[in-house]
Amino acid sequence: MAYWGTGVIYSEYTHYFQKVKDARIASLVGFSNGDKEKLLYPDKDRAARLLFTAEQEHIYNYLDPLP
Repeated sequence: MAYWGTGVIYSEYTHYFQKVKDARIASLVGFSNGDKEKLLYPDKDRAARLLFTAEQEHIYNYLDPLP
């Protein structure tokens, strides 16, 4: 019973984290298409500035094609 319960809990957490990851990717795709309102961060202007700065410093490139 414990083995089955562990499997159920693991699959639920995996599903939840996959949904969060998909939401983040969708927000970055929307942002790279010019819609900063798609960003998940509450302060959209600050989030946009952070992404621009990260891209300029070659830390993170949100314009990279998705895998």
